[in-house]
Amino acid sequence: MTIMTLALDTNAACDLDGYRPGSHFPEAAAIDDRIPADNEAGCRGNTLFPLSSVQAEDLMDRDGNLTVTLLLDQERYFKHVITAAQGDAPAPEDYAHAVAYGFGRPRECVTRILGTSGGDFIVSYSTHIREFLDD
Repeated sequence: MTIMTLALDTNAACDLDGYRPGSHFPEAAAIDDRIPADNEAGCRGNTLFPLSSVQAEDLMDRDGNLTVTLLLDQERYFKHVITAAQGDAPAPEDYAHAVAYGFGRPRECVTRILGTSGGDFIVSYSTHIREFLDD
């Protein structure tokens, strides 16, 4: 079973005052109570990312995979797509990973654009996280 939630890019436009994960994305409600309330990273303190290794370990599935739903700046996302295609810079998966996690790097990962919200993409990001838990 994979668990999803919402994270905001800390550099994305912040027009979501008062947002709580799960309030607009029902799939995110499953982990709201499992992430400590004092983890106030992100857009104006309204988000709960990046996840720590302890949080990721609690949320990953039996195979060590975790999927999160992220709100990522469209312009930055496109820049990563273009530069990665040219072989010059990190891929969109690196951008998504940096927003979602405070440790590790993308492994066996995939990003999928689910929709848009203003100038941001709603992106599903899946990665194998288990091997980075001891870092």
